[in-house]
Formats: sequence, C-alpha cells, structure tokens
Amino acid sequence: MKIVFIAYIHGVGGAQKQSVLIANAMANLGCDVTLMILGAIKKEFEIDKRIKVINIEKKNSRVVGIIDEYFSIKKALKNIRPDVTISFWLQPIYLVAAMSKKIRGKIIYSERCDPSNSHYSGLRGLIRHFSFKKVDGFVFQTSAARSFFSKKIQSKSIIIPNPVFIDKTIRRSLRDDGDIVAVGRLHPQKNYKLLIKSFSLIEDKYPSVKLKIYGGGEQKKDLDDMIKKFGLSHQVLLMGESDNVINEIKDARLFVISSDYEGMPNALLEAMSIGLPCISTDWAPGGVSDIIKNGKNGIIVPAKNENELARAMDNLLSDDKKSKMIGEAAKESMEKHNPNKVFEKWYNWIKKVAGKNEEWA
Repeated sequence: MKIVFIAYIHGVGGAQKQSVLIANAMANLGCDVTLMILGAIKKEFEIDKRIKVINIEKKNSRVVGIIDEYFSIKKALKNIRPDVTISFWLQPIYLVAAMSKKIRGKIIYSERCDPSNSHYSGLRGLIRHFSFKKVDGFVFQTSAARSFFSKKIQSKSIIIPNPVFIDKTIRRSLRDDGDIVAVGRLHPQKNYKLLIKSFSLIEDKYPSVKLKIYGGGEQKKDLDDMIKKFGLSHQVLLMGESDNVINEIKDARLFVISSDYEGMPNALLEAMSIGLPCISTDWAPGGVSDIIKNGKNGIIVPAKNENELARAMDNLLSDDKKSKMIGEAAKESMEKHNPNKVFEKWYNWIKKVAGKNEEWA
C-alpha cells in the first residue's frame, strides 16, 4: 500500500510529532511510505530510514508560493501514484483536493485543532467546506471535534487518540516540595497569562512552590514582562525548550494546561502516563473530557477563568492524598493510548479508506 504524508516539519508541535510517528509506524508495517515536507525542515523527530523524504520549499510570496506549492505537490504525486494521501494540516488538503484522484489517490484528513475557530470563517470556511467534499476519510482525536461537523462527514470518520510512549524506567519521587509545571510553545493559544495570573493568587500560600513553564515561542518577551510586573521573577520561570522534558517534569507536584483550545495535547498525555496529577482548562472544542474524567484521573476547570484554575491548584497542593490518587488513576487511564493499539486503528482505517484488504500484522 502506497501512502503519502504531507506535513510541515519545522518544530516540536504535536501535529509534527504525530505525523512522523504514524508515518514511521506504517513503514514498519511494510507500507511504501513517502513523507512530503512543505517549507523549511527542522527535524526534531527521527524519521524511519525506509521512508522516502521529499522537501518542497516555498520560494515565493504567499499567493505565488501557494501556486508553486500546488504544482510541486502535483508533480511529486504523479510520480508516486499513492493509494492514499494523508495530512494533518488543512492547506495541503485544499491543494490535493483540487487534483485528480488518479494522481493523489484517496484523501485522509486528520483534524488537530479547534474546527469551530473563527480562523475558519469567511473564505477559509468556504474553501474548507468544498475541499471536504473530496476527502474520503477523516480522523478526529475527540468526539467533541467530530460532533462539530455534518452527519455526512461523521459517517466517513473515526476517532483515534494519540499514542503515548511510556518510559518504564521513569520513576517519580513523591515529594511535597515539588513545583507546578506546564509544557508547550509560548503562544496565545496556550494562555500562559491566565496560568500566571492564577498562580499569583496562591503564591503567598505556597512560597516554596515555583511555576515552571517549558517551551519557546513568540510570547517569551510578553510573558517575561508580565512576570516582572507581578513581582514573580523568583517564582515563575520560563525554562525554554528541553530535549527530555518528561525527565525535567517527572517530580513535579502538578501539571497544568491553561489553553483556550487544543486537539489532543501530547504533553498532557505524557504527564498523565507517568502519574502526574493534572489540571486542564475545558478548552475548545471540548475534547478534554475524552481524556480526563473530572475529579477521578484529573481536574477540569472552565477555560479563561483564573479564579477556578487557582482554586483547583490550591485544592491539589493542599491535599496530598487526593493528588496522589488522581495521579495514579491518570497513569492507569493511559492504556487506551498504547502505541500498538493506536497504530492498529490507523492501519485498519487507512486500508479501509484505500479499499485494500491487507491484514493487521
């Protein structure tokens, strides 16, 4: 089975990571896999040597660049003639949907963001609507994301969670002086300003606890300025990016996601997989409830509500027994994210959409 993945591999984001992981898994199962990388390449993830890599660089301005990109993708697909073309990004789907099925094969689109975001209103929304008529199969990470779309699209879809690779060698030391941690790029979507405000409401009660935020990005200066304004330079630390962030955060007391919207955040899944007590905002489009059962294996608070987030952090910091119970339940709940189970779902869905009959190995 010939599969082409079209991706942007220019950072450490979740979609980039999942594209490479799924592509690697399909190559390992004997599929003929090509990874078509658009734009600059920043290889943060190891690509299986059996995968053919094609780089399509954008050389011109936005409009001309998109036209060049279209013809470059089309030329490459003509040479490959894949059974299925897959992308986790909308722009490649727009372009591929405009091509003949003989060239690009069937199309699978995996939704990774908030489909209700205003970014998809107006012209973008119209383009998405008409492009999706050509898509043969959809993969959603959560039931909430799938429910946004029409019954017709839902009938051509499947829900597949992200895989979580659990390092069995990682051992947490259950300390009562650990910190609060957050992981993700410094971007408005992550709403770290909310997290910092919420922490400022409880920091007097927990003078030895620090808030450590791991990640790099465009908001670094804004967040630095905010931390200084609140007088929290010694308690709130921007740690930058880490090659082994799970090892950096394993002894934390709490893991917090303060995002306004997410797909299925890998950082949350990985934190839960090692037994960290986790708190998450109820980010759009509502998929957190597919991961966290509130009060059992984590805590969910309303999005954009600093008082509720502060209250949740205070509750777990002040109740070690409850915190430990939630951490243990979080670890147990990650079994459905076992990589073999996830890759099996992907393989079976791809072959179903492609009309192939290979059996899962």
